Amino acid sequence: MKRGTKIIIAIAAVAVLAGGGWLGYDRMYARPRKDLLKQISHYRSALAAREMELGHIGPLRERLRRVASTTLGSDDEQMSAALRSAMAEVLGSVGLRDVTVGTGAPVAVKNPAAPRIEEVRDKAARNAPDFYAMTATASGVGSLEAALRGLAALEAQAWAHRVDQWSISPVDKGRDKFELSVGITSIYFPEPDLRPAAVAQADVKPWQPLSESRFAPYRPILTRMAFKAPPPPPPPAQPAPAQPAQPAAQAAAQPYAEWLVTGVVMGRDGVELWLKNSKSGKTATLLKGERLLDATFVEAEGETATLEIGGARYIVALGQTLADRRAASR
Repeated sequence: MKRGTKIIIAIAAVAVLAGGGWLGYDRMYARPRKDLLKQISHYRSALAAREMELGHIGPLRERLRRVASTTLGSDDEQMSAALRSAMAEVLGSVGLRDVTVGTGAPVAVKNPAAPRIEEVRDKAARNAPDFYAMTATASGVGSLEAALRGLAALEAQAWAHRVDQWSISPVDKGRDKFELSVGITSIYFPEPDLRPAAVAQADVKPWQPLSESRFAPYRPILTRMAFKAPPPPPPPAQPAPAQPAQPAAQAAAQPYAEWLVTGVVMGRDGVELWLKNSKSGKTATLLKGERLLDATFVEAEGETATLEIGGARYIVALGQTLADRRAASR
């Protein structure tokens, strides 16, 4: 064998050995080391994120305690009893009678993102509910104002976390009594450290009385006499003889400020003007040509009515008193 051939063979052998050594190094050391470094980097990032989360646990827990302070219990039996008692007391406090309250079974509410958090290895912890929701329904009978006050009072309670439905319907022909039916959802936390103070202290009343400021938005419903059927129309009035215009002093003496316009509606015998006396509570229904005091109902348009007083015509709108009338433009 020639010397040059031997050299080539030697070089090839060294190359093969070197390549095999590199492949062995890469497979046995370099590649596993790279994978380990990647895992280390991943766990370091996860640990850093967890440390950041742990730093927020204190404030988050405090926020949870504030929410828990608005609940009535920490288990289904305690919640059901507390809801029944509190809702019955609230409705009874506003004058409703024949109050009934019922509660449903609690529903576990889970965090939908929890199963996707890979760092939480414990499956039980992943599937644990964040809180429970319990529904409750209540009803009571009383005046329209009492029914509205009952609804407003329940909406004002901190533990009524959601009002699901409500209705008010008359229960007698005269429409003087009404039934309030209302459904709410209230939540609670199962953790012992989130037990509400109002339940832990038996002498603490778990509901707040209704303030007049919270009831103010409901007053316009009472003013408009909702649900109340109009009184029967009076017999047709006999044509009155023409009378001279009254002096201004005599017209001013009439109690116009006591009579409030509560409706301008189309009745069986034509357009009607409904009025109510704010002092006596009496009501009056005028057809065209009929009078109240010295004011004659002439015509109506939309929510306004035209009256004739002392030979002059005036306009009065729904919700105004007769004293609020303004002169009609010719």
